[in-house]
Amino acid sequence: MEYVEFEEWKKFKKEKNYKESIDILIDEIATNLVRVHNHYSDVKYDEKKELGIAFNYLDYGKNSKNKSINDMKLFIDFCGELSLLDRAYCDILEDSAWGTFKDLLKDVEILREKAIKEILRIKEI
Repeated sequence: MEYVEFEEWKKFKKEKNYKESIDILIDEIATNLVRVHNHYSDVKYDEKKELGIAFNYLDYGKNSKNKSINDMKLFIDFCGELSLLDRAYCDILEDSAWGTFKDLLKDVEILREKAIKEILRIKEI
């Protein structure tokens, strides 16, 4: 399976606009997690309009019978990680004592690399 990249995040990172970089990178990861879900599940989501499923590990990776899909266990973990990173993003917006966008960007990039590695392993059927 191909990993879809949103290249704009790199430009914002280079400009040290970390908040914008994270915005794009989180959308990129969510888009790819939705694509993985659609690959394995009979429940399909629009990867442009329904990114919220990628942050909801209670519904993500399940089929129409609400059963977890075994092949998606690692991606369900990624969904949980993405949700936590998004929560950290919101916390930083509310109170800078939680950290900086620069620090958070490093964590988002780590999740991105893990997701790319696993998505590229998926064989098309």
